[in-house]
Amino acid sequence: MNSAAISHYLADACTPSYAGRCSSRFAVAGITVEIRGDDQESVDLGRQLLPFATDGGAHDIQLQVEWSSTIQPGRGPELFHSGSLWSVHKIGSGFLFDFTTTRLGRQPYKRLLVDEDFRQARVILNRECLTHEDASRALEYPLDELLITHYLSLGRGAELHACGLVRGDGESFLFVGHSGAGKSTTTRLWKRQVQVEVLSDDRIILRRAFTDAAKSVGQECPTHTPLSHTKCAKSRA
Repeated sequence: MNSAAISHYLADACTPSYAGRCSSRFAVAGITVEIRGDDQESVDLGRQLLPFATDGGAHDIQLQVEWSSTIQPGRGPELFHSGSLWSVHKIGSGFLFDFTTTRLGRQPYKRLLVDEDFRQARVILNRECLTHEDASRALEYPLDELLITHYLSLGRGAELHACGLVRGDGESFLFVGHSGAGKSTTTRLWKRQVQVEVLSDDRIILRRAFTDAAKSVGQECPTHTPLSHTKCAKSRA
């Protein structure tokens, strides 16, 4: 995809040139993402996101899945490179994320174009690297987590390395720590002593509940486990 085509995609990111015939939705921590595409394969949530599927209601993020005959590496200023699968470039008022692996060649196998508010997005799949059977890779990790965490970063919440527990009376506890700090051990110790529900022992999304500023909403990230829970409860961190 040349620079003119990239600019065209980004300029139209907030107002897609067409609405795909098929759609699906998933929700994480109260954030609903609507996916649109030309066929059912393009909006397939895949194994990781299927447990988060939801129907109806308003969406917070709208994402359109498209195919391109080729994708050339982004030419905008590079803001960050993960050292692995993805890099992000500034282009216009929005952002361009390229996903590349040596297993599929030097060209990006998919691209995420998103507006500055992370509400309107396009995922472009590269036909030179992927077949139609790979359509469900549009949202596979790390793209799904990048989309959600950047949406949260704009004053809407935060994803933490933490374990979250909820007692039977609804009171919740949040223990934050880096990898190896003992989050999973803390979870096991609590389960031995108290009847608790484990939200996650790895990552928690923390958001302010609209009904009560003193309450928090925690939900684990779909890229790490097939199960999720949403709770509103007084939180002790």
